[in-house]
Amino acid sequence: IYAGEALRHLTLDLTSIGEGTDIRASVTDEHGQSLFGGTVEPTAAQVRRSLSAADLPWQLNVTPSSTDASAVFPAERRNYLIAALAAIVLLVGLACYAMARGVLREAAAGQLQSDFVSAVSHEFRSPLTTLRQLTELLAEGRIHEESRRRRYFSVLQQETSRLHQLVEDLLDFGRMDAGRRHQYKFEPLDFSELVQEGIEEYQRQAGANGHNIEIHSDHSRLLVDADREALRRVVRNLLENAVKYSPEAKTVWVETGCERHAAILRVRDEGIGIPPEEKSRIFEKFVRGEAAKKACIPGTGIGLAMVKEIVKVHHGELDLSSEVGHGSTFSVRLPLS
Repeated sequence: IYAGEALRHLTLDLTSIGEGTDIRASVTDEHGQSLFGGTVEPTAAQVRRSLSAADLPWQLNVTPSSTDASAVFPAERRNYLIAALAAIVLLVGLACYAMARGVLREAAAGQLQSDFVSAVSHEFRSPLTTLRQLTELLAEGRIHEESRRRRYFSVLQQETSRLHQLVEDLLDFGRMDAGRRHQYKFEPLDFSELVQEGIEEYQRQAGANGHNIEIHSDHSRLLVDADREALRRVVRNLLENAVKYSPEAKTVWVETGCERHAAILRVRDEGIGIPPEEKSRIFEKFVRGEAAKKACIPGTGIGLAMVKEIVKVHHGELDLSSEVGHGSTFSVRLPLS
């Protein structure tokens, strides 16, 4: 009844599905013999439909031609290769990022060290120039007035003390940076009294540059277990910063007291202030604010790093509150003994 190409009308029209569709269709008679489409091996994905509606004892068989493992494997391998390629690209990207970040950090560290060497050279050059000039004047006997001679000797003493202090700061910083901190001598100390001694020592060394230091204290005994020289260095460094970075405002406020079972020291100035983006880095070694560099304010960038290290060793806390153009407040908290 159906002969030749007429049998195609009983099978699936593959052209309506599209190219690349791996589907095979066949027609078998009541004895299972293939009438069209060849012999198809039975699979789990095979679909059979009877042609009894057409009064034919035949069956239509439709099955995917790529159900075997050898046909499925290329797709799995393709997915695997894509995943492997993505992993390699990600790994290379991370490696490039790590290398670039390392190079940039090395470059930044090199620039910081270069700035540090330049700043230290300048810090040494100023007192050495003064010492050389005054020493030559006095050695050659060119100063005959006794008042001028006494004034020059006083300047020599101040510059010598300044140079000595700078050398001590560099040596202590070198030991701290190398992890060879000197052994701290912890002993019970009156924190308020120690801060007062540090302020007087700083003023004796003529480091205030005409600034007035106002002290506010409740005069209560604040006993802490601390190293005397280390805390004096903290006080001196904070005072030096407050004086240097407030060239217009001639007053620095120092406050001591007790808060939350801790001795507290606050040093406040009304200087140039610190922008928010620099607050997180200002305690790192060699780091100095951009405003200080533009204003040509001298400094080495190690003072606050030393303060942070000393406070950390004493199990204390160091806080900073600052606003550009309105000054800064450094707060040191040490646990009471």
